[in-house]
Amino acid sequence: SFYTSGVKTNGMVDLFGGKCGLTSNETAQRFPWDVRLGYRRNGRLGWFCSGMLISSSWILSAAHCNQKRTVNAAILGGYKFERKNGRTRRIFKGEDNVQTLYIDRVVTHPSFQLLKSRIIVHDIALYHLTKNAEGRNDLCTNKSK
Repeated sequence: SFYTSGVKTNGMVDLFGGKCGLTSNETAQRFPWDVRLGYRRNGRLGWFCSGMLISSSWILSAAHCNQKRTVNAAILGGYKFERKNGRTRRIFKGEDNVQTLYIDRVVTHPSFQLLKSRIIVHDIALYHLTKNAEGRNDLCTNKSK
């Protein structure tokens, strides 16, 4: 069974108190493998892509995220963002258990292509963290306790 906010849906994982370790005190909108990717420049962090933690040290995301800007940072946990006046900004108040980690290697699909016609081919990449995420669970789909 798959549970989200206590509602049973189709799937393979019991999230609340189950095989992936998501407890009922986690918000329904935030999953422990949810990651935001970005870059650090001049001491500031900017966030512009999303991904998922697939192990304690690897993130799966789109390859195009690493094209115009070099992805070198990841944030995970109970972070909060707000969209206002066409800009997205991070809201620090009320955040819980947030980790900012850094990326040292990106493995892009060997056939990735960004075509002039705005078509993206094989848009997938792995992003390696310099240190393991603490207390977070990776994306799991059929693990048993």
